[in-house]
Amino acid sequence: MIRPVSPIKQLLQTGEAWWRHFKKHEHEIRSAVVDNMVRLLACGLEVMGYASHCCSNGACPHRKRVCFSCKSRFCPTCGKQATDQWIATQTARLPQTRWQHITLTMPSALW
Repeated sequence: MIRPVSPIKQLLQTGEAWWRHFKKHEHEIRSAVVDNMVRLLACGLEVMGYASHCCSNGACPHRKRVCFSCKSRFCPTCGKQATDQWIATQTARLPQTRWQHITLTMPSALW
């Protein structure tokens, strides 16, 4: 089973946009960015691996492949799931109030 293509993934694949950008700026792009882009573009495809499920009836020819995700925070599909899971965890930790405010401290190296 192959997932529908996300709009961002479709945009990056149209006219090989990402590939052309990569070739033009190859030495300026960090390896972490390249790794995440490759994962995003392969997310939900058989190249990421898959689980194969067969019908319990031995005579039945039906098979279903479930492709693995990339699990990258950059991926619109996987990253949203991770964000939603984080929000659910934080909401469960905090007391039930009408308003919730979370303050994150940024390391000085990022400023």
